[in-house]
Amino acid sequence: MALLVTGKQLTTPVWIGILMLMGIVTKNAIMPVEFAVESIRVGKPREEAIIDARMKRARPIVMTTIAMAAGMMPSALAFGAGGEFRSPMALAAIGGLLFSTVLSLVFMPAMFMLMDDIGALFWRFGSKLVITERRERSAGEGSCLRA
Repeated sequence: MALLVTGKQLTTPVWIGILMLMGIVTKNAIMPVEFAVESIRVGKPREEAIIDARMKRARPIVMTTIAMAAGMMPSALAFGAGGEFRSPMALAAIGGLLFSTVLSLVFMPAMFMLMDDIGALFWRFGSKLVITERRERSAGEGSCLRA
């Protein structure tokens, strides 16, 4: 989106910036989820664990975004020699960081709860299948022993 707004092209340095961005975005998403999962294992209710994880991890996520965006601003503004070459990469990274920060702070808790509900639903149906399968096996084994 940042490249579209500024009219820059998708070049090789942009792909390098996107690869760098993927690592940061992944870290921003995994850390709070892992924190929430550990809180749930300790015994906190799911909603409270997610809110607590977001509140505790929001500051480092926002600080990382601000530091990266500020550090890439001179490149984005094309200052210095070769600035035109690095500008699209910096713009893509800054735009991606801002978008991913909003997503990780707003979208990830909702997605975590949705996926947890889906996992619980599959667990319910899966455990019924396993229990039914065990009952059928034990009934079949019992009839073989009687004969």
